[in-house]
Amino acid sequence: MSQGKDTRTIYDMLRHLSGQTLPGVSTNQSLPCNLTERVQQLLHWNTVLLAFLRRQGACLSHIRPEYLLDSQEFSHWSSLQAQSQCDQRGLDYSSKVFESLSKRAWMDVLLQTYKVLVLPRVTEGPLSLGLQSCDSGSMEQQVPRIDPMPLTSNVYSTWERRLLTWLNLHYHSMRTTVWSPLTSTGDVPSARWVVNFDLDLADGLVLAAVLAAYCPFLIPSHLQRMYTSISRLEQNLHNSIILSQAFTLLCLDIDIQPTELSDSNPVLMLMLCVYLYEKLPQYLPRRTITLSGSLHHTFTKQVRLKSPSSRTMFYHASIVGKEAHHFSLPQGASITIPPKGRCVEVTVQYSCSFLRPMEAVLLLTSRSASSASPSGATLAFSLKTQVTHITPSGIVKCKSPCYQLKELQLKVKNPFSKDATFRVVLVESKANILQVEKSQGASFNSSPLGPTPAQTTTPDRLNGGTECGEWEDSDLHCDPADECGVNEFFSPVRSVSLAAGQTETIELHYLPFHLGKRHCSVLLVSQQVGEQVYLVEGTADLPLSSPLTTKPSPNVVHVSSATSDGADPRPAVNLRCGVGSTLDEVVCVPLVNGLWERALATVGQQRMSPVEKKRRSLTHTLDSSTVRAGVAAAALTTSQVDSRHTHSGQQHRPGRGGGRCTHHLTGRQ
Repeated sequence: MSQGKDTRTIYDMLRHLSGQTLPGVSTNQSLPCNLTERVQQLLHWNTVLLAFLRRQGACLSHIRPEYLLDSQEFSHWSSLQAQSQCDQRGLDYSSKVFESLSKRAWMDVLLQTYKVLVLPRVTEGPLSLGLQSCDSGSMEQQVPRIDPMPLTSNVYSTWERRLLTWLNLHYHSMRTTVWSPLTSTGDVPSARWVVNFDLDLADGLVLAAVLAAYCPFLIPSHLQRMYTSISRLEQNLHNSIILSQAFTLLCLDIDIQPTELSDSNPVLMLMLCVYLYEKLPQYLPRRTITLSGSLHHTFTKQVRLKSPSSRTMFYHASIVGKEAHHFSLPQGASITIPPKGRCVEVTVQYSCSFLRPMEAVLLLTSRSASSASPSGATLAFSLKTQVTHITPSGIVKCKSPCYQLKELQLKVKNPFSKDATFRVVLVESKANILQVEKSQGASFNSSPLGPTPAQTTTPDRLNGGTECGEWEDSDLHCDPADECGVNEFFSPVRSVSLAAGQTETIELHYLPFHLGKRHCSVLLVSQQVGEQVYLVEGTADLPLSSPLTTKPSPNVVHVSSATSDGADPRPAVNLRCGVGSTLDEVVCVPLVNGLWERALATVGQQRMSPVEKKRRSLTHTLDSSTVRAGVAAAALTTSQVDSRHTHSGQQHRPGRGGGRCTHHLTGRQ
């Protein structure tokens, strides 16, 4: 045995684990060069070592100090015993026999050291520390617990039984979350009671549930790819490979192979569980870091770190999670924290291309530059993004009379470096929601509508959350706070494919129902590259004149007068009357607003599916009353509904198909 400058012995390990120095053993003392003296000193140290471990509770009565020598030292010790004729214990072993005996002895010493100095780290504490999605207190009561009392088991110690309870708690609480039928293609694993560290952990599902409790970002990327109904050994190995990949991603300092997980050894799995019990709580985020800014801009945030240690600390930074590829570390992954409380800043950067909030986890794992360097705890921070301002990529203004359809052409461009297919989503509001949010300084946490009631139904689709390629009426959104309950903007274009930098024109339809301005945010949504926002501002004027009829009279002259802008002539009734005389004529005003009815039919046709539209076209029912009725209920404002009910209660109203209301017009000139 030789001791160099960087050599570490079992005595150094015991001092590190227990915090105590073995009496009479100096780790800085070098071994004598003389073989006899070295054997005698090692025998003394081994005797002190075994006595110390026995006082800690180790079962080492079958281990003798000479069993811990190497072959040369043991042979020399045997010859010394033969010369002194004191060998009465029959220790004349061959080299092969002693090598096997020495290996078993050292293995027992190391395992007993682990049992009395490492296993007690499984101390009393909250077993459900990582369970944030459920009531941890009620969960601990529901899961069958293993009695930790010392006399209840002659196989497992108190700490081992506490570990089994910890595994049971997390497996029963997380198995329906990780492998939920709503998010996973596999079945929910069956319930089990974990009572050992080999057979019950062989399929990897229990350990996966434990990882999910502390590191939920592993669920979509790793854990949901595991087999939940094991029927072949290959499936066991597949699950073990995924677990090994998860350990590597978390930078866990444990060297375990997938085959060791699938063909598990109870001692090795026990050590793994103890390690996870100690390390995984460090992966719970300490705080949330919010990166905010404008759409299509870069967000930056600094994380300040300092160490109370008197030595330099070395860390490795990584960003993990399903959406981690949207974040970056411009300063690199290696972080050096200076000693004595001096600070260092870690820059996190996010290039914003999506409206929806992005989430990831920043992990800082300790890396030792040498064996003498201190090892720090793992640090975890939750990263979230927030779009606080949107500048439209383009603005289009238009004007149209009420109930008149106006076609618009909107130029759109793909500003990204990749080809993409964008979904076209329209979001309507009476006010300019982009300008309102800018003036109020609010944030787009889940949708451009801000804190309006529309968030409860539309944020996922507004933010590109819909992953299906089918198109429904939900691609048209209207702010329910407005009086107008019907969409006034439509687009026959449901999606547009654009190459990188390509410009294209999409068609929009504006059909106003109420006077004044109305705004439409046109969202181009792509799950692959990002999202864009264009703004269309529509202004509704008075509707065109409706035709009037009068009884035959020489005083009524029908003249079609052209409008000032050169549009189609509007029907007008001209009355002819002499100066100073009185004219009394009867004018028939239609009860049905034909322009409004046609506008309702147009909106109803926009809402139809292609199959429904084709069916009604074949049966010539595109403009039927059933089409208009559903739209009319939403198009009427509160005041119009009240007026309609009052009018219907006062007099009988003819059917929608026709009818006239006679009014007397009296004119003076």
